[in-house]
Amino acid sequence: MNLFDDILQESDDEVNAGFFALLNKYLPADRFTILLNKGGSLGALTGRLMDNGLANQLRQTADSGQILTGPNGPLLSLSLKKMNSVIVCKIPQDADPVTAVAMTRDIINLCMELHKKERLLAEEKALLAAHKEQRDRKIKVLGKKYQDILTRNQTQSAEYSRLLHSEIRNRTSELEHSNKALARAKERAEAANIAKDQFLANMSHEIRTPMNGVIGMVEILLGTPLTQEQRHFAMLMKTSSEALLNIINDILDYSKIEAGKLDIEEIDFNLRQVMEELSDIISISVFKKGLFFATILGADVPVMLKGDPVRLRQIIMNFCGNAVKFTRQGGVVIQVSLESKSLSDVELKFSVTDTGIGIPRDRIRGLFRSFSQMDSSMTRQYGGTGLGLAISKQLTELMGGQIGVFSQENKGSTFWCKLGFKQQPDAEPVPDTALGRDILVLIADANPAARQALIEYIKPLGCAFQEACDITGACSRIFSARQSGTPFSHVFFDQDLPGIPSTDLVEAVAQTCDISDTIFVRLAFLGRQKPQHSKFAPRIMNLNKPVKYADFIACMSSADPLIGIETQDELSTQAHSDAVWVTCPCRLLLAEDDEMNRIVAENLLKRMNLTDILVAENGQEALDLFKAGQFDLILMDGQMPVMSGLDATVKIRAYEKKHNLVPVPIIALTAHAMKQDRAYFLASGMDDYITKPLTSRALADVIKRILPEGCCKNNAYREDASVQRDNEVVDMAELREIMNANKSLLDKCLRTFKKNHGPVLTRIMASISADDGPGLQKSAHQLKGMFKYLAAKSAAETAFRLERMGADGNIKDTPPLILQLQDACKNIMDRLGNVSDRDGFS
Repeated sequence: MNLFDDILQESDDEVNAGFFALLNKYLPADRFTILLNKGGSLGALTGRLMDNGLANQLRQTADSGQILTGPNGPLLSLSLKKMNSVIVCKIPQDADPVTAVAMTRDIINLCMELHKKERLLAEEKALLAAHKEQRDRKIKVLGKKYQDILTRNQTQSAEYSRLLHSEIRNRTSELEHSNKALARAKERAEAANIAKDQFLANMSHEIRTPMNGVIGMVEILLGTPLTQEQRHFAMLMKTSSEALLNIINDILDYSKIEAGKLDIEEIDFNLRQVMEELSDIISISVFKKGLFFATILGADVPVMLKGDPVRLRQIIMNFCGNAVKFTRQGGVVIQVSLESKSLSDVELKFSVTDTGIGIPRDRIRGLFRSFSQMDSSMTRQYGGTGLGLAISKQLTELMGGQIGVFSQENKGSTFWCKLGFKQQPDAEPVPDTALGRDILVLIADANPAARQALIEYIKPLGCAFQEACDITGACSRIFSARQSGTPFSHVFFDQDLPGIPSTDLVEAVAQTCDISDTIFVRLAFLGRQKPQHSKFAPRIMNLNKPVKYADFIACMSSADPLIGIETQDELSTQAHSDAVWVTCPCRLLLAEDDEMNRIVAENLLKRMNLTDILVAENGQEALDLFKAGQFDLILMDGQMPVMSGLDATVKIRAYEKKHNLVPVPIIALTAHAMKQDRAYFLASGMDDYITKPLTSRALADVIKRILPEGCCKNNAYREDASVQRDNEVVDMAELREIMNANKSLLDKCLRTFKKNHGPVLTRIMASISADDGPGLQKSAHQLKGMFKYLAAKSAAETAFRLERMGADGNIKDTPPLILQLQDACKNIMDRLGNVSDRDGFS
């Protein structure tokens, strides 16, 4: 039998002995024996139950299933082939041989399986023991290595700790030295900052003192009779001086810009006025270089805004300054367009386009950095600090806007910014669309931007218009319009319009058609007007370029083409509109050490009817005068010899307190313009603060705040009987301005008025009789233009009321106004017929 062939892998005495020991462990020992291959046996059964012959016989019958009879009972032998042995089992006498053989085999099989598992278990235990021994050896080796590493790390840690403490001590010492150095540097920086602030304050004072004389004297000059050209030059002087003052303020505030502490104002302003003032300044430098220039303000752009006009002006001035500087031929165009609009807010885009040298693409990024130029030669060739665009960028960002540039080298650049503003509620002017009814206008100018600027003026009026770029085109359009039965009512043409050499546009047109009912308006830059020797010169009105909106509207409103109007600047009539007239008694003490400043201040005060003025040239004199007399108001300069205005104020307040006197209002009048100066002056006991240069507006504002309510009236309330009598008929001051104080021109215009007003009145009465509202409106509008040119304001107002009645179709209430107009015409002719050199005419 091969029962153990696949179980046991060894066959030796040790294996047989182990298997026999297993049998003895689970079976009776006297019932088994193992016959070894080499002879001999294992177990007690062999010696007691069989001899050698029987043993041999059992070897031979192994696995045959044969049962032999032994001395003590039946025996069964089974072959352990792999063990080279035979197992002999004693079976019971009465056992069934087949069953006995099967059971014995099963028992032997179970024992062999058990023996196999025990051997495997023993092998596993041996392996485990070997593994454990190997593990223990490794653990011992690792433990020794760990101990070595630990010892080494402890040694290194101690060394590192020593080095670290040494480094900390060194670094601490260095830090202490650095802190001391920083403290010293901080002290030096603070001292330098104090010195810088002191320098800025002193520089502000030293610059503002002469600036006060310049601006003050210009204001005084504007209050005297001037020709139109002189007034315009004086206004440009005033505007330029104020622009210079703004630049000075920007220089003084540069440290605030760097620190991000620059304040952005939000005040009411008129965008159109800001742009026109700026255009006047820029046009001077533009035309010196022979460039064209235009400012285009979109017709849909709101002009009554809330924001910071000074910072806006500064940004655009920087753009324009660069444009003019880097442009040799061509021109510069400023454009304002509407980006977005809501009920209360508006976003506008301001762009300045030039035809200059342009900017290389790789240099654009650095343009808005401080002290940046395109290359090192720029400063030498063109000048400049490189700060303008950097400041513009910072101001734009402070105002919550965006800034950028588009440029092509050798073609030109466009610098732009987008800014948001609030709209003034219910303040937007409504255009007089009645001006544009049934009117056709021609704009003749070689510069498309100049034409577009006037077109934006025309759009709100609803006028039809055409364009021409030369004399030939203009003549052709005028002739065609005349032939079609719809002639041009107004022709705006540039003085230097290209075309037929040595030929004026009006002369050229007059050769082809009738021009009696067309108003020609010549456009020329101030100071560049060419003398007009043509017989048609009296028919031509003149406007300065860049054309102001108010001047354009004045031309459109003019009804008599025979009158050649020199329109005035929009601001000239407003030069003193903000001044006040003090009606209550007021004794004033003026403390000022600078003679020029005293002259300016006294003149401005006297124009406000403040004539009772005592002057002190230092703080001590002011204190002595105060103690010796009674005053209603004190204007106190801050920096004066002997005793400063601050010290004088402190002593005045102490004197008032000691003698229980009512404090007299004291106004600081100083060239110190730093932000902290105001708080400093007010803390000394002063009631208000005016920064030099002194202007009539600033002085009027503070006078109105300080004096009792009811003491200050507008200039219109002056109780000057002679002026009042003149103003009942004509405003002589305005008339002198319109006529340039030219008596012969006034006589000529008066003759024209005598000739034309009668037929116009006749047409007005005819329109009333015929219930012709449009006819009444047109004729009244024509008469209003005549009155305005003669400075007859009251009569012009009456004519305007009649004009509105015609527009509204309200004819029945007109007769009283007709009588007023007839009386007004008689009074005007009587008043102007007696004008002489005593009225300022020559």
